[in-house]
Amino acid sequence: MIRNQYIDNKLKNINQAVENGIVLYGAGANGGWCLDWCRRNEIRVLAFIDSNYKMIGKNIEGIDVISYDNYKKNYSNHAILITSKHHCKEIQENYIENNLMISFDTWFICKNIDIYDKLEFYDDFSYKVLEKIENCMYMSDESLLYDIAEGNQYFAIAPFFNVGNEGYVDLGGYVGDTLERFLFAHNGAYNHIWIFEPGERQIEALEVRLKRLKKEWALDERSISVIVGGVGNKNQTSYISQPGNLLSMQVVDSGGAEIRIYRLDDYFVSEEQVTFIKADIEGSEYEMLLGAEHIIKAKKPKLALSVYHKPDDLIRIYKLLREWNLGYRFALRHHSTMLMDTTLYCW
Repeated sequence: MIRNQYIDNKLKNINQAVENGIVLYGAGANGGWCLDWCRRNEIRVLAFIDSNYKMIGKNIEGIDVISYDNYKKNYSNHAILITSKHHCKEIQENYIENNLMISFDTWFICKNIDIYDKLEFYDDFSYKVLEKIENCMYMSDESLLYDIAEGNQYFAIAPFFNVGNEGYVDLGGYVGDTLERFLFAHNGAYNHIWIFEPGERQIEALEVRLKRLKKEWALDERSISVIVGGVGNKNQTSYISQPGNLLSMQVVDSGGAEIRIYRLDDYFVSEEQVTFIKADIEGSEYEMLLGAEHIIKAKKPKLALSVYHKPDDLIRIYKLLREWNLGYRFALRHHSTMLMDTTLYCW
């Protein structure tokens, strides 16, 4: 990873201040994922800052959302970690005088660089992808991702396309966009497809697309199952909050629309042959794996897993699968020009 003396000097001050509690800048979805990481790692979060005045005064999982002026008045000796990853440079430039403010990603990658550098992959390009992601996190410069960004997410490497007999589980089916790309990647040939999607509006859009695809690809109605619900480590009822567009859905503990959460080990109890699991489920990928441990150990399906939501997704998902000792090979690919859509391929 490249290093910058100015950033490293700033990190020294911030690391000393972190022990007294931190403030997170950005109360959106990524802020919530960073809060989850902090609580799992016993780092005290004192408040959120958000530039959206409509958020000021709200409480998110027990944490108040405040203005920057409030921060200066009450928390000025506490570090600010910026969770609004696509606007880090802009935010830091607006508050350049604050020597206790830095990107959460910058702080996180420096704290965990030794762990990242011990990850082992099947091919050389995966190491290039990891290095570019590390540098992007450290420098808050998404242009560093341009020469590794590629299309065909979930189907970018050979074992994941042109197979023809997949039992494909699409977790986070969204509006059927990945389903359509799956059909192209496998020339319309497969054994069965299961699509899990909890969002009502997403399901409506998915059904529209599915109706078209059935005609265009002459699909057997019985070969595609649409399951309205999410996935996790246990069967339960949960809730989703979708305040804005189709992309802004989050699973929450209360409020919002009620949804069903399925444990895959319980859902797939008969002779269905699961050969390929794709997961982009808003930070629930790790819990999904725990709930699919039997299937994965017994059938060793190919896995295409999003590892960009929670800060430590790549680390702990990789570690879990290694600990299961299944003989998987791992490859890392990045499918965006922003710090998102990173996929871990396992087969």
